[in-house]
Amino acid sequence: MKTTLKTLGVTLAAGASSLLMGGQAQAISLVPQAEGQIDVGSGCFTTCITLNPLIASVQSLVDATTGTQSLLFVDDLATGVNSYNGGAIQFQAGDTGTTPTGYWFRPVEVESRGGHEENGQLEVGTFRFNFAKTLKSLTVAYFDTESNNTTGVSNSSGSFISVLGTDGTLVAGLNPISQNGQSNIQYQTWSNVNYITLKLGGDNVRWSTGDGVDFQLSADVPEPTSMASLALVGIAGGLGALRKRRIASEG
Repeated sequence: MKTTLKTLGVTLAAGASSLLMGGQAQAISLVPQAEGQIDVGSGCFTTCITLNPLIASVQSLVDATTGTQSLLFVDDLATGVNSYNGGAIQFQAGDTGTTPTGYWFRPVEVESRGGHEENGQLEVGTFRFNFAKTLKSLTVAYFDTESNNTTGVSNSSGSFISVLGTDGTLVAGLNPISQNGQSNIQYQTWSNVNYITLKLGGDNVRWSTGDGVDFQLSADVPEPTSMASLALVGIAGGLGALRKRRIASEG
């Protein structure tokens, strides 16, 4: 029996070590895979979408270009019209030019009098994401950073910097995101992130319009094989402890 426990423990430990060495992180989307509204501190018109467990909360902050706190939705840009708040907000199918696939976070600017410019299609806002654990790697994708005085164009007050604040470190991409023409997608990657504050798009009050930007978040997490290896390590350790107790009792 002592030999069996020893052999099994060694086998499990070897298997766990092999998995740990071979297992790598994989990127997962932090955007909910359903269309609807995110609770950013003021509730939702109907049912709120459930956040990915890695996102502890999302806060809408006062945007420097609108003076108000924007709403936040998830939208598949390739689908048909989606309406909210009795039709006051209407997302049209697609976007002029290239339409990216998948689900995207979509800000909705709120006017000072409570309405929504362009029927809610002006994608401007400032949001703080608080994460449930430290993310070793967080990638932000920005869609449609096309015009001046919007996401990625810095000015003296810092109103248009894409990331206004984070405890993470930028390891890939630029901050601010560079202006790059219509329908482009640009990326940033940050390491060791617990929170991040994003400034999306910009409003031009004089023209009653502006430039909108949608975005995605993704994070690296251990692959299932890595998680399984941790379990094997625990089992092997338990068998080792059991073997020592048996030797002590028999000695």
